[in-house]
Amino acid sequence: MPEWIRKRCFYSIKSMKRTLVSCYGLCLLMTLILWLMYAEYKKLGYIRVKGNIYSGQDSILTLYGCTFVVALMIIMTIYSTFYGLYQAKRGKISNLPVNSICYNCESVFNISEITSMVCTKCGGTLEDLKGFYDRYPEKNTTG
Repeated sequence: MPEWIRKRCFYSIKSMKRTLVSCYGLCLLMTLILWLMYAEYKKLGYIRVKGNIYSGQDSILTLYGCTFVVALMIIMTIYSTFYGLYQAKRGKISNLPVNSICYNCESVFNISEITSMVCTKCGGTLEDLKGFYDRYPEKNTTG
């Protein structure tokens, strides 16, 4: 899998789940559209795509083309699932939060800047930035 896809879609367990859910949803939607096109062809003998009517050999080729695209999407989604599970088992996918903040010095770090939940500046513990100021209202100096 290309490095830019791995960094974008498989950097954490949460992003992997989000990516796979959207891929499976897209596959399901494309399969439903293909099924509706096939039902229309069986009932009417032609397919209407964006206002154009395809009949005879053109409609068969359109159905074959759509079937090929759906099959490729399903194969890529299954591959991505196994790739994500393999990387998670090897420990390459992080369970670290996307944005972390140090409890002591309140420095904010992105997931690409940290390898563990220890601050690189002061050695303090890092926490998830989401909800940090709700958990520690005394640290909030803006409000």
